[in-house]
Amino acid sequence: MIWQGATLADASPATFFDEETGQLHVGTHVLRFVSDTPSDVRAVDADGTAYRLVKRSITVTRYEAICGGRSYQARRTGAGFLEKRRAITDETGALVASTIGLPNGDLVVAPEGELTLDLAFISWALTYVDAPVRRTLY
Repeated sequence: MIWQGATLADASPATFFDEETGQLHVGTHVLRFVSDTPSDVRAVDADGTAYRLVKRSITVTRYEAICGGRSYQARRTGAGFLEKRRAITDETGALVASTIGLPNGDLVVAPEGELTLDLAFISWALTYVDAPVRRTLY
């Protein structure tokens, strides 16, 4: 799977971000983004369940995601400063997915299993950090 623009290509269920409404659509699930600050990305679903990706280091090396009470780590694994590879692990330390930010602004997502709402949120939020053409000031 790969985030190309606002669409997660080859994803099942169909996943895209509607930039006009600020909503992430994952099949029939919808998350409304309430913050797109790269150091603290937040969204809520229709039931009010909170989703958050927050920076946990001075640099962008370590992020933590909290999705409806479930905890994940998104850590850079590349050897160099410009290497935009991440391992996403759950609270037990099991690998959930890996991502690679590409120079053209796309983000490759390689899940270890099926795409979940949590992983769709985390990977979209990581496009604000690891997709070079989505540069923002913060």
